[in-house]
Amino acid sequence: MKQLTKFFWFTLAAIFLIEAWLWEYVGGFLRWLYDIIPLAALKAALARSLDKLPAPLALVIFVIPIILLEPLKVVAIWLLGHHHIVWGVLTFCFAEAFTAGIIAFLFDALRDKLLSMPWFFKLYEWVLRVNAWAHELVRPYKEKILAAMAEFRLWVKEKLAAHGQSPFIRKLIALRELVRRRSKSA
Repeated sequence: MKQLTKFFWFTLAAIFLIEAWLWEYVGGFLRWLYDIIPLAALKAALARSLDKLPAPLALVIFVIPIILLEPLKVVAIWLLGHHHIVWGVLTFCFAEAFTAGIIAFLFDALRDKLLSMPWFFKLYEWVLRVNAWAHELVRPYKEKILAAMAEFRLWVKEKLAAHGQSPFIRKLIALRELVRRRSKSA
């Protein structure tokens, strides 16, 4: 029973961290997309409109995407239940990523209004505590995975060095170095 409980909490923490990752990266993508849209007057009007909103109305705007996009997850489950595995998984992933991204984007835009409500501020602090708990719970497993990946990289590097005379291996090493240089410059 103890193993099952431990597995349950680990799974819950991992799901929470995946949601947090989606929030951060998809939300960041939407912020970047918003930033490159060349409609400065429209964006300024939108920002002014959001600033004028009372906190309860800001909460309604914050919750609307959840209400609109959550039914897509039900559709995904229906697709899975009717043996449309690929479509079900794709629909679920789209709904999850898009909901997290939109919510993150709106939270950034409405942060001050939302956090001005005491109950929302307490909820926000609780979510931050859960985030720290999830990171702490997953940390040992993450460290083991990273250590295994480092060992695997070393093993691959040794194998590549042992067969370094092959034209294919030389091209593979050159490609790896090119990717590494580009990722460092980005």
